[in-house]
Amino acid sequence: MKLKTIAAALVAAMALAAPGWAADRLFDDIFTSHMVLQRERPVTLSGKAAPDAALEVTFARDSRKVTADKAGHWVATFPARAANAEPVTASVKTEGRSETLSDILMGDVWLCAGQSNMNWPVERALNPERYIETEQRADLRLFTVALASHILPQDRLPGASGWQVATAETVRSFSAVCYFMARDLQAAHDVPVGLVHSSWGGSQIEAWISADGLKDVDGQAEGLALLKDYAKDPVAATEAYGKGWERHWQAQVSTGIPGPWTADGADDWNLVPAAFGDWNLYGDPALKGFTGAVWYAADVTLTADQAKGGARLSLGGIDETDIAWVNGVAVGNSFGWGTPRTYGVKAGLLREGSNRIVVNVYNSWAAGGLTGPADAIALTLADGTRVPVTGWRYLIERQITDMPAPAPWYSINGLTGLHNAMIAPLGPLPLKGVLWYQGESNITKAASYERLLHAMIADWRGQFGAGLPFAIIQLPAFGPLNAAPLENGWAGVRDAERRVAQADPAVGLAVTIDAGDRFELHPPNKQEVARRTALVARRLAYGDDVDIRLDGRSPLSARRDGGRITVEFGTEGGALMAMSASMPIGFEICEAAVNSCAFAQAKLDGTRVLIDVPKGLSVQRLRYAWGGAPIVNLYEANGMPVSPFEIAVTP
Repeated sequence: MKLKTIAAALVAAMALAAPGWAADRLFDDIFTSHMVLQRERPVTLSGKAAPDAALEVTFARDSRKVTADKAGHWVATFPARAANAEPVTASVKTEGRSETLSDILMGDVWLCAGQSNMNWPVERALNPERYIETEQRADLRLFTVALASHILPQDRLPGASGWQVATAETVRSFSAVCYFMARDLQAAHDVPVGLVHSSWGGSQIEAWISADGLKDVDGQAEGLALLKDYAKDPVAATEAYGKGWERHWQAQVSTGIPGPWTADGADDWNLVPAAFGDWNLYGDPALKGFTGAVWYAADVTLTADQAKGGARLSLGGIDETDIAWVNGVAVGNSFGWGTPRTYGVKAGLLREGSNRIVVNVYNSWAAGGLTGPADAIALTLADGTRVPVTGWRYLIERQITDMPAPAPWYSINGLTGLHNAMIAPLGPLPLKGVLWYQGESNITKAASYERLLHAMIADWRGQFGAGLPFAIIQLPAFGPLNAAPLENGWAGVRDAERRVAQADPAVGLAVTIDAGDRFELHPPNKQEVARRTALVARRLAYGDDVDIRLDGRSPLSARRDGGRITVEFGTEGGALMAMSASMPIGFEICEAAVNSCAFAQAKLDGTRVLIDVPKGLSVQRLRYAWGGAPIVNLYEANGMPVSPFEIAVTP
């Protein structure tokens, strides 16, 4: 079967045919024309109709009569089918309504998810014109899930989405790693491929796991309980989060100091420029390049009548995380890069005379602050009267550096929200496998990443099918070089990814430590990342005999015998090689305590690494390539780098 001989005219006819999104669709949102369904699995179609409605569902000339349940949900299942080059149709009809889907292929469906490196588009990858200008693949289909977050699981996908045929236009903005991986898979397996891309730049892994998936993970119970409260009463939950925020601050400073959310002494704070904007441009040397928290305060005077009811507080744009108080009571908090904020102020909180508004803004990257514009910042009273809030002052937060946990209802750095809006609505869609490219936003809490990644994999397998293969793309190199051993969150997340792959036979690791750019968070050579990922996917999901280790060539053991540690890597993959040197570099021997590591000289012995230990040193751990952007030279014969790792040293 040579699917690439399908006529180019068919491609042109289908190129940009994404459906308009209608609330009264009979099929669920993932089912549209031009889709790919997983071959060799039962075909399950689903949708929504009137409660108890009788429907007739047809797929490739095979029909089923089904009845919607009390909530209007219907499901129809058809026998598994092999991959096909000739498109088929599907339809559903009920009294007075019908819907038909055309150009459906059977093939392999992959879900590609994560944060910005997964979201990085083809048009911004290395030499994109080679792929964009010539692309035309009728057997490769693309579906992008729009960005959305929700506190509860949803059954509708966000925005106007739909399956599209891969063409020069449609691949341009599609995930580069996902797309290039599919090209490599099709070169090895001539079947249609459908790609579902669901990622959001800057997102942490906790946002991609359902509440049920998170509930047994240590440290998540309090946030999940608060999220549950927020679903019932956002105002009360916001106040509770504010109290927790205040307790966190007070626990780190001297007792008796009034919290800045009261803005006592705000007259001594610095004036905010009239134009507002990025705090890097305030002209304050202390804010130039500053990342951290800044307090803002202003007062607004109201009459007794104006203060009687509730109000809406508009704060203009804020970058990136904020929490706002009115008269010492938290009224709102959210996350966004420069997005406008408007919070409700409940009746009884405002008072006659002066009312103090305080906002804490935290920024971790580049531009930050209460960015305005000035005319967007105001209180809108219950009667519609708009009262500008002016005279803003600011104070840099110097007393704490450990900021409170984000509110669990935040989008990309909260709990469950992205799963609820961008994964849950996919339903039990049969998949060939998953690509996961994330971790940058979890580097400050790397110790929990292994548990969270295991939890996410189990959670998604509960939705999409037991034993679902996962290809994990390990974090690339990024950040400064280190002249001495140090603790590093990037390395911690990489090791967590490696450990998950080592522990789960249906998880594979694509090591990219040498394919990054320490000056660029988003290295552009996504083709090489995709090539390695495709090899992992082929071995995991297809059983291909390809030369790739699924665990990044993890060490099997590290044993000390007298003054020497022997690291065994096993014989699969053959002898190891040191590139550009006579010995491997980047090994560290560590005692039990944190920050107790020292660089160690090593030498190769086939599939083993031998490390001499100075007398009197009690070595508990061994690390390799530990840092944000370590220099690596330990490779397998297939040209793949050995994964960074940490391992316990045994006698």
